[in-house]
Amino acid sequence: MQSFSYNTELFDRVIDSTSGNEIEILEKILRWRGFLVKKDTSGVLVSRGINFEDFQALVENRLPLSPVFSREWGAKIHPNVSIDQLRNLFLLPSMNGMVGKDYYNDTYATFKKCRYGAKVPVNHLDYGIAMLVKVMPLLGLFTVMSCDGHLSSPPMIWFKNIHHVNFAKRILVQCQWDGNLPYEDEGWSWLRFQWQVMEQSLEEIGDTVENRFNYFNNIQQLCNYIMDSDISTKARLLK
Repeated sequence: MQSFSYNTELFDRVIDSTSGNEIEILEKILRWRGFLVKKDTSGVLVSRGINFEDFQALVENRLPLSPVFSREWGAKIHPNVSIDQLRNLFLLPSMNGMVGKDYYNDTYATFKKCRYGAKVPVNHLDYGIAMLVKVMPLLGLFTVMSCDGHLSSPPMIWFKNIHHVNFAKRILVQCQWDGNLPYEDEGWSWLRFQWQVMEQSLEEIGDTVENRFNYFNNIQQLCNYIMDSDISTKARLLK
């Protein structure tokens, strides 16, 4: 399987897709790499649901942070961030795409109680799928593994059990998503609850900078909808 990472060319292409506004650029770059953030009028808010290692990465890259005292947001990043700082975060190395499997509590009752899934650090998630894994828990969905395909295969996410698959199929169509939906593949063991996010691999489409941007931007648009709409509230009510 080919190695895959974001690169400076893709970083530049993501920057070019913005209006040039500093806050918009900051939010977009961080979301592309999988950080749970949301812009407001004076900066970018950092979710209280962020993993400690992710917050540490922001601190180590010396982003200008200040505390925020609200239920959902714990800090704010102010917009005086350099291109080099953003590039370092965008290119933050990825170790793997695993989330530990919890073999217990696979009942429907525990599914209904699951408001959030596992908190997985950005650097444990593949580049192209990181943000999508991060927003699944906002819908009350628990992921156990993920892979962005490393160019040669379509991106995949695996869910904890059939209850999460069934709910994902129900809620994703309400997220303006008209692509593939999760399914159960009985040929697998605990990895049978799958979601092949894209129809084709990037290798099949052709790995140019523009194709790479468009390919993963489709995933980003779904993530943005989940982050910026009230769908997470609706998901909790539907459960």
